[in-house]
Amino acid sequence: MYEELNCFEEALKHFGTRVDVIIAMEMSRKISPEESYQRIKDELKEVKKCRKLYKKNDGKCLEEKSEHYWQPDRNKTYDEMIADGWTMTGDGFWVREF
Repeated sequence: MYEELNCFEEALKHFGTRVDVIIAMEMSRKISPEESYQRIKDELKEVKKCRKLYKKNDGKCLEEKSEHYWQPDRNKTYDEMIADGWTMTGDGFWVREF
């Protein structure tokens, strides 16, 4: 069912996963409802950018993949995440330090 997703469908799937994580963080009181709302709003903005690029290219994905969706080869190591300003909570969530 999910073997052959185009770049927009992949972005949409990633959006759903990110929203699930943000909601879990809010429910466990790791972030405030306001921060949760803002993060979801930012994620939606990224999906809309990806959709716009996808539609602009007549439903074709670019050879050079969009920065607006998750790519397995872009996963970062723990040290790279720390260097980029992220902190891991005790229960394994990554939270950006502001």
